[in-house]
Amino acid sequence: MRIALVLLVLAVGVYVVVRLLQRRAAARRGGSPAPPPVRPHSPRAEQDYRRAVRERAERQRRGVPEPEPEPEPTPATDAASRRVVIDDDVFGPDEWGDPGSEYFVVTSAASARAVADAVARAGRRFMLVDELGREHADDDAAVAAFTEGLYTPNYTADPVVTPHGVEGYVDCKGVIPAPMGVTFTRILREELERLGAPAHVRTRGSD
Repeated sequence: MRIALVLLVLAVGVYVVVRLLQRRAAARRGGSPAPPPVRPHSPRAEQDYRRAVRERAERQRRGVPEPEPEPEPTPATDAASRRVVIDDDVFGPDEWGDPGSEYFVVTSAASARAVADAVARAGRRFMLVDELGREHADDDAAVAAFTEGLYTPNYTADPVVTPHGVEGYVDCKGVIPAPMGVTFTRILREELERLGAPAHVRTRGSD
């Protein structure tokens, strides 16, 4: 019994030493740093931001001329952390003129969980966008637009974390109208900028 205990202690000690040596070796090689933490948003700040989004959507519905400035992210982020790059063929026609891709993949310095949450928030807002590119304030307004003959997305899929990044999908029956794609791009950019970390969005299969 005593011998088994001694062997167990030795095994744990060897494991700890090996892990420390591996970490030091990775640091000397310039190993990848841990993702930066997402800057927390207070519940009040998040409510203010969502209210600003809805108010802008309502102004669009009433015909207020565009473009309007996007709601101010809270807390404010510097230029480096706001760097979000979205490839031109995401939600838009590719170089051959084919319809915009409904699948997209996001990579970011933020954690995969934080990115997935941002994509999910964007997906909920995608459902409020009609074919004219108007983002409606709520579900009732989007349904009213649909009953008036304006197309809105069929559904958005839950984000999926893959080895290549966080994958999102919006079902528009294979064709995303150009004004709708422009608004999708703006919405996704706004939600990713709130991560406070650089991000890149591309179509699935373009890597």
